[in-house]
Amino acid sequence: MSVVPEPSTAAPPPTEPRASLTRSRLEQLWVRCRSWVLAYLPDRSNARRPAVRIRTGTAVPGYVLRLAVAGLGLFCASLVVTGPPGWVVVSALLIGIAFAPGTLVTGVLLMVLGLLMVFDTDPAAPWRTPLLVAGLPLVMQLAAIAGQATWLARIELRVLELPLRRYLVIQVFAQLLALTGSLVEGLGLVLPQVMALAGVAFVALLAFWLPSMGPARRRDD
Repeated sequence: MSVVPEPSTAAPPPTEPRASLTRSRLEQLWVRCRSWVLAYLPDRSNARRPAVRIRTGTAVPGYVLRLAVAGLGLFCASLVVTGPPGWVVVSALLIGIAFAPGTLVTGVLLMVLGLLMVFDTDPAAPWRTPLLVAGLPLVMQLAAIAGQATWLARIELRVLELPLRRYLVIQVFAQLLALTGSLVEGLGLVLPQVMALAGVAFVALLAFWLPSMGPARRRDD
């Protein structure tokens, strides 16, 4: 007589690990929410924090650089702006640059001054073009640096060293180009002569510029 085995039933999985896992997740969520709320609440403690002093090199406050940018922009504007309507627009842009340097406002100022210079046909100031070629890029460069710091932040002067060196190197070619344009306009050259002169200038530029366009050196070499 054969005995039929009874069907075995699997034991239910333990619920304790799942409960502990859910409890740990809830605790983590509570800690995150509590830290987030406390981070945005005002500090109610009256304990004085210790003073922190950071030693830096020679530095200037951020508002000095912002005012320098606005002053340089005002100098460039005085070379081309003549009427009250132009001064109203330029003054508003200079105030915007003082409060938000390194933004689109600086580019708008450059476009406005360029348009005013194009429509001004007074040839009595040949020195105006070299001054604008030197001043407007400097406004852009300093505004980009000033826009990365607040009014009261201290900016080390050595931060300006590398941008100013690049600015001076570019100014050499820019001033030569402006001088060449003035000479070409004064000589009354025709188009083939201008194209030949431009070709010579382009070859000379590549001869000086191409060697510096190789792969950058590593700092630890």
